[in-house]
Amino acid sequence: MLRDNLLQAVKHTSIYSISWIANGIAGVCLLPVYSRYLSRAEYGALDLVGQNNVIFKIVFAACFTYSLGRLYHDASNEEEKNKIISSGATSAIAAGILAGACLLLLNSQISQLLLGDVKYSSLIIAGAFVLTMDIAFTGLTYEFLVTKKSARYVAVNLARLVTAITGNLVCLVWFELGAISMLIGNSLGILLANTCMAVPHFRKYGFLIDVPTLKRMIAFGAPMIVAGILATLLHSSDRLMLRPFQDLEQVGLFMMGLQFPNMLNAILVSSFGAIWSGSLMFTMAKQPDADIQIGRFATYLLALFIAAQTILGIFSASLLEILAAPKFAASIPVAPIACLGFSFHAFYLFLVSKAFTHNNPKRMIICYAAPLLAKIALTIFLVPIYGFMGSACILTSGYLLFTVTCYLAFKKMNTTIFEWPRIISLFVLSASFLLASYSTNQSDLVVQILLQFLLAGLYILCLALGPIFSKSEKLALLHELINRFQQFRNQPAIKENTDAGN
Repeated sequence: MLRDNLLQAVKHTSIYSISWIANGIAGVCLLPVYSRYLSRAEYGALDLVGQNNVIFKIVFAACFTYSLGRLYHDASNEEEKNKIISSGATSAIAAGILAGACLLLLNSQISQLLLGDVKYSSLIIAGAFVLTMDIAFTGLTYEFLVTKKSARYVAVNLARLVTAITGNLVCLVWFELGAISMLIGNSLGILLANTCMAVPHFRKYGFLIDVPTLKRMIAFGAPMIVAGILATLLHSSDRLMLRPFQDLEQVGLFMMGLQFPNMLNAILVSSFGAIWSGSLMFTMAKQPDADIQIGRFATYLLALFIAAQTILGIFSASLLEILAAPKFAASIPVAPIACLGFSFHAFYLFLVSKAFTHNNPKRMIICYAAPLLAKIALTIFLVPIYGFMGSACILTSGYLLFTVTCYLAFKKMNTTIFEWPRIISLFVLSASFLLASYSTNQSDLVVQILLQFLLAGLYILCLALGPIFSKSEKLALLHELINRFQQFRNQPAIKENTDAGN
């Protein structure tokens, strides 16, 4: 049973991660272009506009996006499931239009408050169009998540990505429009994706709102609006509060340092989170040995997440030095610190699952509020002195406190048997190697890369030969990899079965 759940998680996470990997590859390939055509202040302003959109998205659409997965898996028949999907998508589209209109009306005030000058109001206006279409996109794609149609989800996202990149490059390089180029390109990408999804969605489900279903969505999702806003502030308070204490250039340097850790977090944790929160969390919770399975499941998945972030953190200095423009060189120390922070953050997916499977999401408010208040206090003391490097340290300490708070908040409710000695050993080992990675920064890039390869090799050896995993687990993993490789070589590709029951 555990093996089947792991394979299902790996399968769908791998498929969902294709779009994130494509985004990551595009980001890496285009980083030399973007970092040269955009100033540090523009880079920071774009991120703050994006964070503002996330907050608006939660306020206007959280009731639908947070509740749709739970209600869908509680439904007893196909007719009820279809009503849930139709009501969720239609409500999200309406919410997107309303959110965009509010942002347009308040563009000057938000520009002054968020970016420090009304001259950036054009970015807020462009961001309003992105927000409207992004909320609609979320509503239309949620069907793919709850029914495990991961291939369709990826296809739509890839079409969106290609269109967005084309628009970005044309506006940025050819027309030299600056930061607003990125928002124009994103608008075009989401518009194409929504158009491609709207027609088949209308044919199958229609665009109708079932009032009783809508009420159930609001009843379940409303508490998560507060939690969602607190979550967004927890994730983004580092740069939101950096701008008032410093300036947009500091925000730009901080965001450049987060470029690769953020990208890897999206590829692994966000991709896994899509299948976990959309389906797998609910199906595993119904299995007779769920507490043992989820505990072991968490250990294996965390090992993957933490190892990937650690190896990235070791090589991050060289990656930024090679790919980013020299004006962003000061951001290099941010990356390994952030990699450790994202490693802490990954654990929350398993700690808070009872909030959704047991229909008690209100405790999430406590989980987000406590570390957010701590981060605000630390920001007031550290950021005026240390700038964006202070924000990097606050990010990591905030995620560590968030993990501890989630554990304490759900300790009595959470009966999952977590393997704490192994999990703590993973974190300690990775933190040690990330701290050691600072010593690999050399003036000679070739020497630096060689030292980083040596450090990464030692880390992998510690995982492979150390006591964290038993000999039987290592042999089982090796056997599974060999079997998968042989199947890949000897069998033709099998087309994905998109039926919701598979």
